[in-house]
Amino acid sequence: MQELESFSLVQTVRGVPSWRLSAPSARIAPSGEASLEKPVMHFFQGRQAVSADESQADSSGSARTAEVRASGDVDLLGDVVVASRVEKSTLRTEKLRYDSKR
Repeated sequence: MQELESFSLVQTVRGVPSWRLSAPSARIAPSGEASLEKPVMHFFQGRQAVSADESQADSSGSARTAEVRASGDVDLLGDVVVASRVEKSTLRTEKLRYDSKR
């Protein structure tokens, strides 16, 4: 198990960022799966973001913890809040799964 500080992961589609996940710390298992503390996830959907800078995010989410699967799926866990700048709405829940294939 590896422990990292200032963890950041960006998923791109044809070179264009679709989301960015960052956390102050992460534990990476040999399988490639990661456990994050205090994660923040920014989504860049619906338009062509030129970088994964949070100021360009269409929506952003935070949680107490997150699990990143080897498949690229992400589970945000505990006090999850996702705010959409585009739709001007906020979602609050205890668990949210991001399916990387959709």
